[in-house]
Amino acid sequence: MWLRVWALKSAFFQESIAGTVLFSIYVLGILLAVVMARVFRSVLFPGEAEPFVMELSPYRVPTVQSVLMHMWERSVLYLKKAGTIILAVSILVWFLVNYPNDVAYSKDYQSLMTQTEAAFSQQVEEEVTKPLNIGAVEDNPDLQFLIADLTTVNEEFEKQTEGLAADSQELTALTAAKDNKLHELEAANPELFPLATRYLELKGGVDDQIDTLKKEEAGEKLAKSYAGQLGKFIEPVIKPLGFDWRTGIGLISAFTAKEVLVSTMGTIYNVGDADEGSVALQQALSSDDGFRPLTAYALMVFVLIYALV
Repeated sequence: MWLRVWALKSAFFQESIAGTVLFSIYVLGILLAVVMARVFRSVLFPGEAEPFVMELSPYRVPTVQSVLMHMWERSVLYLKKAGTIILAVSILVWFLVNYPNDVAYSKDYQSLMTQTEAAFSQQVEEEVTKPLNIGAVEDNPDLQFLIADLTTVNEEFEKQTEGLAADSQELTALTAAKDNKLHELEAANPELFPLATRYLELKGGVDDQIDTLKKEEAGEKLAKSYAGQLGKFIEPVIKPLGFDWRTGIGLISAFTAKEVLVSTMGTIYNVGDADEGSVALQQALSSDDGFRPLTAYALMVFVLIYALV
């Protein structure tokens, strides 16, 4: 069951203790099973124990036919569940998250994004294209190629260093390699390099601002959707556990099939398709002020014991 919330482990616990956290969840499940068995035996079903005898069939090496038949049966059962319960819940969650359409936003997000892009274009004109006496970046092929090269270097560095510790030797080596590439590009294009660097700084800033506005718009739409209204309705009940209304939506959807918890959280946090290893979902959860390591651990325990489907 803890595999359903693998994203929580990666988002909130360091690699050095993540395995211990998952192992503790597993051990907790065993202990709860033993305790509940004792409670059922002593409280709910008291009395003398009835003798239990079960005849075991002789052990034999499984045949290829029996293995294939067992694989086929389990596959069919899962496909039936995925094609009925999981699919139906996913469609229902999508509908609840995306409707109603006519949401009254507190801000004119489209206008703010247009203004941000206009300000970016003006800054690029004043600080990048005007010194070169060109109308747009595309009018100077050398500048355009340099910007593309710098973008490639930065993207490769981010991809290679993803998940590395800040004090790791590998990160230090990759940083030095990146600096060498940048020095080479600067030496080959001394006049254009500062302009290309400034363009990327402006582009990164405007992308961050627009991304923030889009997240705010998506968050406000979610809060006013049917799913948001339902989550806020049950929030007082789950608030003592540290869960908010968004977590409540995920728990409701996962009540019928725990397999949809992570995908539902991906829909709620607007990161698209998500699974247990989704980096985008991990980043969204870790950036949520309402989610902390203790909250994540409580959610993993809650998902372990709150329903068995």
